[in-house]
Amino acid sequence: MSDDDTAAATLPLDEQLEDAFAPYITAAGQVVHHWNQLQERLGKLFAAVTGKGKVALAIWYAPLSDRTQRDMLTAAIKQTSDDEWNRYSSTAKADILALVSEADSIADRRNDAIHAPVSLAINKRKLVVIPIYFHGNRRALKLRD
Repeated sequence: MSDDDTAAATLPLDEQLEDAFAPYITAAGQVVHHWNQLQERLGKLFAAVTGKGKVALAIWYAPLSDRTQRDMLTAAIKQTSDDEWNRYSSTAKADILALVSEADSIADRRNDAIHAPVSLAINKRKLVVIPIYFHGNRRALKLRD
């Protein structure tokens, strides 16, 4: 057996690489999907709070940043009187502000999960996904452990 044959026998096949990445790809896709659903629902809240329907949604979709959209929703909620909110529930205004605050608090972790570069490593003779933090990527560094 030549050195080339030995090396080829120990290198993972393309199919093995794909299989190792599959759970990560599925999980990342679920994070993206659910985050997008959250942002869409917040957009509907923005339209309801402002009472501007399609115009509000046009405004909502104008910024490229999810954070900016949530800031706009927070500003709109804070400008709406408590009396208008109380017709729904005495806690509706505070509840939605808390929801937006929670989305803001998990946004950075979501961005880490989606935007950190990843690769495969061998752990206990099994291929596992790891963040590529070796070169100092700040999002990957937060995921290394």
